[in-house]
Amino acid sequence: MTRAVVKELRIIGTRCGTFREFRRAVEMHRSGTVKPLITAVLHGIESGLEVFKKALSREEMKVVLKM
Repeated sequence: MTRAVVKELRIIGTRCGTFREFRRAVEMHRSGTVKPLITAVLHGIESGLEVFKKALSREEMKVVLKM
């Protein structure tokens, strides 16, 4: 836990679904049945405008900006 606090990690989850459903979702991800929603990752504040353009395009599902 200390490492998560020092690195200021943000853990985002959901309160919907059961543990059984969660385990099934992990299995489906591992098997390739479902694909991650992140379709683009850009780096640095200088990519900010491009991130917004990609996020608004129909070709992208979820765009992440890493600082």
